[in-house]
Amino acid sequence: MEARNLSVMLFWEKEHQVLRNVCIQELH
Repeated sequence: MEARNLSVMLFWEKEHQVLRNVCIQELH
């Protein structure tokens, strides 16, 4: 269960990075 939570955290971290990059591109 701990490993699964870690993979989920990594998944959301990656998703957040993508969303942030998109927002930055939209602003510029």
